Amino acid sequence: MMFWMGLVGTSVCSFCQSEDETILHLYSQCHFVIDLWMQLKVYFSRGLILPDITPQSAFLGFYDIDENKIIINQILLLFKMVIYKSREYRTCNLNKFINKVKQIKLIEDTISYKIPAKKEYNDKKWAIIDFVFE
Repeated sequence: MMFWMGLVGTSVCSFCQSEDETILHLYSQCHFVIDLWMQLKVYFSRGLILPDITPQSAFLGFYDIDENKIIINQILLLFKMVIYKSREYRTCNLNKFINKVKQIKLIEDTISYKIPAKKEYNDKKWAIIDFVFE
């Protein structure tokens, strides 16, 4: 992606260094990214079942799931943001992602604390993965 914007001199994936870095490759085919998603699945498995990442989810999110759709799609969106921003360093890890999740939850808690209905919604949304914040 950065190659097509003229920011780097090669189109090779920032992580695996073996394929062209397209959106499809970066978010659903790169073995580095898939391995990191699998680590997340294991990490969250105590409270949340994350679906496998697919080409469809790389572009559209997970729209064909019913239970916990909001938090799962928020995790996916944060995952894609962290991956995108980590390309410059050619590495990313589970801790970096978990820290981003904690940061976003703190922001949402701060925004919603004065409005009871929003606080209740926010607390309910995050409750399934509260163990992350312990």
